[in-house]
Amino acid sequence: MLASKFFRNKRTGTELRDVVITKIKKPDNIKSCINSASVSTSPESRSKRKIKGAKPAPSPKSLAKRRRLAPRLIYADESDDNGQICDQPILGIDDTKIRICDVNPDSFSSALEKISVVTADHVIKAEKNKYTHFPAQQDRVSMMYPADPFIEEYPLVQPKHKDDFDPTAELIRIVEMTSLILPAEYFCEYREGVERLVRSAIRKENEKDLRAAIDKHNHIVLQLRLNGTIKQHLACGQVYLTAKMLQYLLISAYSRTVGPYVESLSNYKAWSSNVYGELLPAFLSRLFSELKLVQDSVFVDLGCGVGSCVLQAALQVGCESFGVEISPEPVKLAKNQLVEFKSRLRLFGINAGEMTIVEGDMLANEETTKAMQKADLVLVNNYAFDADLNNRLLGLFLELKDGAHIVSLKTFVPLNHTISERNLDNPASILSVEQKDFGPGSVSWSNFSGPFFISTIDRSRISRFLKERYIKIDSVIPYDLAQNRLPYEPEL
Repeated sequence: MLASKFFRNKRTGTELRDVVITKIKKPDNIKSCINSASVSTSPESRSKRKIKGAKPAPSPKSLAKRRRLAPRLIYADESDDNGQICDQPILGIDDTKIRICDVNPDSFSSALEKISVVTADHVIKAEKNKYTHFPAQQDRVSMMYPADPFIEEYPLVQPKHKDDFDPTAELIRIVEMTSLILPAEYFCEYREGVERLVRSAIRKENEKDLRAAIDKHNHIVLQLRLNGTIKQHLACGQVYLTAKMLQYLLISAYSRTVGPYVESLSNYKAWSSNVYGELLPAFLSRLFSELKLVQDSVFVDLGCGVGSCVLQAALQVGCESFGVEISPEPVKLAKNQLVEFKSRLRLFGINAGEMTIVEGDMLANEETTKAMQKADLVLVNNYAFDADLNNRLLGLFLELKDGAHIVSLKTFVPLNHTISERNLDNPASILSVEQKDFGPGSVSWSNFSGPFFISTIDRSRISRFLKERYIKIDSVIPYDLAQNRLPYEPEL
């Protein structure tokens, strides 16, 4: 079977068209196939190739790079959710694993407590013209969750455009998520009897099989929730969320509270500092890893937009996460998304770090000042900020502790900046800056690579300058930034 598909080169961002992929049958004896196709790498064989003028064998590093960039061949009995060639993870968070250590305190309630959830039915009713119906006698299925008695109705429809909310794809994500948090003794039964059947029924648009699989899911989930098995398994600390499940939790909240209203975010004043743009999860995941953000850290997003970065940090790292936004429309969506995100975590019994989103001016907000004083990582998407706002932000960075990192898309320190007696009182003098590049798919407004900057608070830079300047003096009064005071200079 041949399939034509578009692929995107990860390194350059360019599209490769008309790539033909063949689904091949899994060989009966893989070992024999490998042996028959193997090439000797002995010194004798390498010398023979060299004598014959053949090209040297590629290095392991170059082979690994080719495998990453090449389209993936899959066997005929493997498929993705739609029975098509499997793609890379939606958001590009390839190797993230989150260990669940704490059970959500609001989960596993025996009573039907009120929970604020934007249901799939509500999203689809608001945009009926974007969906086509299943050929089904009944137009919806009822889905139970592992950690809460709430039952959600899912209409049996499919979106006309792949970027719109897809209820059938979410059914698959829910059963995948459930399989991860079930104890090992139930995993195989659930995987074979529920997950595979749900995938197959949705691919074939078979309502009867889909309803049977969902009923079995509901029966297993209800039984294990009521007898405390799921709660006990979550509390043991042996449950991990994969990258795909992290994506699902982020997308499920975003697609309900932000996606339907995303066009309202374009109503900004041109060439102002309030232009909206998002940093995508793959980029954030890289930052959290490189800057070693941990559960005890504090993450601050200055100009948080709809709050997606705040939610990802709290879930992926488990740290305290704070965001501030001045524009009314984005902050409204951010607060709605925060409520929905907390509800979605409760349905699965998953806990996250403390999350706070406030409306106001980041330069004149008391809550922001308090958050900055304990922050370990500050994110500033200042790509569209004017020079005046960037300069005023430098004063806010004086609140940060030594070792805190600031990630920005424009540098706050001139490239030719050097410390001198004239600029000792300039906040830029305590910033140590490193320039790096983000890859394609890191920001919402471009699919190309670009620079970003990591500034680290380092007040010892001034001390080192003073020691070098007054090297003949036994002791030097340290420069006091808080008092805006120049150092005492004794007679030489």
